[in-house]
Order: sequence, then C-alpha cells, then structure tokens
Amino acid sequence: MRTWAVLIALVVVGCGGGSAAAPTVTAPEPPVSTATATGQAPATTAERAELTFPATTPSEVLALAGQRPAGVSTYTVEVAGNDTTPGVSYSVELAADDTRARIHQIQEEGETWIGLDLPSNTVTFTCTAPTGQTPSCRDGDPDGEGARAAERISRVLGNDFVTNVFAPMTAQTTGVFVGNDDQAGVPVSCLASNQGGRLCVSRSGFITQISAAGVTALAQTVSNEVTTAELDRPSQQ
Repeated sequence: MRTWAVLIALVVVGCGGGSAAAPTVTAPEPPVSTATATGQAPATTAERAELTFPATTPSEVLALAGQRPAGVSTYTVEVAGNDTTPGVSYSVELAADDTRARIHQIQEEGETWIGLDLPSNTVTFTCTAPTGQTPSCRDGDPDGEGARAAERISRVLGNDFVTNVFAPMTAQTTGVFVGNDDQAGVPVSCLASNQGGRLCVSRSGFITQISAAGVTALAQTVSNEVTTAELDRPSQQ
C-alpha cells in the first residue's frame, strides 16, 4: 500500500469515484527473508528496476519514490489548515500484497477501512467505526464513496502529489540537497530544499517522510511482511 510505503502508497484516481491503481511490487529491504507473507519469494535486486541506492541525485530519490512495495507501513499525517479550513491530523496504515490492499485511517472521530482488489482495480469493502464502536462494513462500492474516501486518505502519499511537489526540484541547480538517513528502522535517501520541502525514501520504495505544501507525513513503521489480517476487513464482533 506510497507509503514510500505502499501505497502505498496506494492511489485512487479522480474525485468522482475513480478506481484504485495497483502498486508495483519491488524488492524488500535487505536483509530479506526467503519468502513473503504471500508465500512467494521476494524479488531479487537483479529482477527489479535499476535504481541507485543510496541515491546521489534528486532524480534518483524521486525514482525510488515511484516504486510501490508490498508490505505494511504506518504514518502520522498532519495537513495544515487555513482561514476557512481547519487543519487535520490522522494516522494511516497502508498494507498490500500482490493482489490485495487495505487502507486503515484513524482519526479522533473514528476509523475507516477500505479494501482494494488490485488486479481488477476495484474497492472490495468499506468499513467505518465511530470511536469506541464496532465497525460496520459493506461490500463493494456502489456509490463510489469508498474510492473517494481512499483518494482523500492516500492523496498525501500518492504518486501525483509526490511528482507535482518534488519533480521541479530535480531541475534546480542550487538550494536542493541529497543525503542519507535512517527512519522507521530502515536506511533512506532524502531530497531536501532550502525552502523547506523534504522527501525520504527507502531502497524498496517506502516513503518515510514528506514535508511540503502544508503537509507532513512521517512513517512510524515499515515492513515488507504483510499478513492476511492486515488485508482483511476488521472484525465486526
């Protein structure tokens, strides 16, 4: 599921009920296990796109961010408000394997889960739960609300946002810097501007930090392992 991580980095296109776009599965962070949670061997370095890590140029950082790894990542997100719109803060978990993905958002008011079938690019379920209450779920997405909710939740970590904000930096000759760091327990390469923008990405494409355009997203955990429970709808008991 982004996220950078999955899904992340999972993106739902359009505000009129568009469908979810499938992420690209890439190699996991070294050291790798011999099999993923789906029972399939992880991709080797030779099988994935030729990407430089640690990155040494802005373009290389942006290329890393264009991946969409299988696994699970969790984020804290803050979106600044303005004179007419209050700021928003929430937590989001993005989970994906080769065929399924799930977005799980937690706000003060409650929680939302959205299931995605990647081969068919469809929303398979939407669940909501006001704080302290049992989730209520429905199959499919007949009115497109699940797709719209997924788009709102994942917009911050989506390809369009990352490209629109950070691609212009790759053409700048001054005021832009590339360095290396450790975030969420993994090595990352970071692109930063002296005007405040910052993008950090792991080798396998987990975005671990975005700071730009009034938005801050910081990964708390990233993992290339994903379980069935992290992809299924939540318990309604």
